[in-house]
Amino acid sequence: MTELPSDTKPKRKRRRPPEGRTTLLTLNDLDGRTNAARTARAMIAGIEADISGGDADSLSTAQRALAARAGVCAALLADMEVNWVAGNGMDATAYASLTNVLSRTLRTIGLHRVAKDVVGDLANYIRDRSANDDPAGAPRPPRPPRPDRKRKAPEPRPAPPY
Repeated sequence: MTELPSDTKPKRKRRRPPEGRTTLLTLNDLDGRTNAARTARAMIAGIEADISGGDADSLSTAQRALAARAGVCAALLADMEVNWVAGNGMDATAYASLTNVLSRTLRTIGLHRVAKDVVGDLANYIRDRSANDDPAGAPRPPRPPRPDRKRKAPEPRPAPPY
């Protein structure tokens, strides 16, 4: 029997479910090295980042599920488009149906990107800035008073010489 190096783990054998039971697979159960899996995961990550403002932990289970459906649907549509451009046939009905499903799913989770919270609580930010002794946190000197700006009347044009 050959010894495995200590830094590698033996592959886990997938247990077969008892007869009569169904096992549900997820994207995590699949080999993630294929282009399809990478594209789907990238789409899902992008959609989750858009709707969460970069904090994917703040997403609800429903938002994650919808983002996963939208990501896989977008990956399928991208594959159909590439095959069509390459000269292969495309099922226009399936393409239109998937496009509608993707559109409705994205509208459900929201098409607007959520801004990332870079400051946090505004009151804490102001307090922290004023507590610093650096010049960036120091108050600005008052502005000098503005001089009165009166509009000058336009000068009359000379009459044409004719």
